[in-house]
Amino acid sequence: MVGLVSFPQPTTALNPHMPTHLVPAHRPSKPRQREFRVFVVEGQTAERTILAQIVRRDAAFIPDGEAATTLDALQMLDAQTAAPDIIVLSWLLDGGEADRWEFVTELRRRCPEARLVMTCPKERPGIVRTAREHGIVVLHSTRDSFHSLRRALHHAAQDKPYLSPRLQEVASQAEQLNPRHQEILGYMSEGASRPEIARMLGISEATVRSHSKAIFAKLGVNERAHAVAVGFRLGLIA
Repeated sequence: MVGLVSFPQPTTALNPHMPTHLVPAHRPSKPRQREFRVFVVEGQTAERTILAQIVRRDAAFIPDGEAATTLDALQMLDAQTAAPDIIVLSWLLDGGEADRWEFVTELRRRCPEARLVMTCPKERPGIVRTAREHGIVVLHSTRDSFHSLRRALHHAAQDKPYLSPRLQEVASQAEQLNPRHQEILGYMSEGASRPEIARMLGISEATVRSHSKAIFAKLGVNERAHAVAVGFRLGLIA
């Protein structure tokens, strides 16, 4: 009868003679990154498609639904399964100005923990100001890059304010012009002369000239026509 051959059993004990720099180090596993559920309300198919692609391709986000109208959005958000962390909505919603903010109020009622991101097709100081007045501090211009839109989503996830580059530009320039400057710029756009502006405002022509120079400097222009053109582009002139 052949005797059984015994083999040495593997051991997990470390070799006491092994140099310490060769001892395998214990590497703790990284904590799982939180995923933020994103719900999109966008009437434009192209914009909605872009948003969906960005959400799907970013490991920090998962889609939570898409709606083309405010009615569809509210019906979907009324479901028990809808629990978005971030809601992206367009400035151009069906129903106009009044319905836009009624919709925002209803969104906050149904999803009080959700953070709102607003996309804007135009860069206007009034858009930034009105959105902020309604508590929306993450805004993205649709004419800015996809990278900017992604940054907007990440800022919302971190509960931080964000303005995309084009909106940041118009907001900063609008803040530079005080109400008197904006008033004079408006009269310039109507073709009023310096004496006419002085008479309408009840100030001297020298004061109008001083304000005009300040307006030109803040807008980076050298003449009235260019100042008016920039004013219209930035939405400083209605």
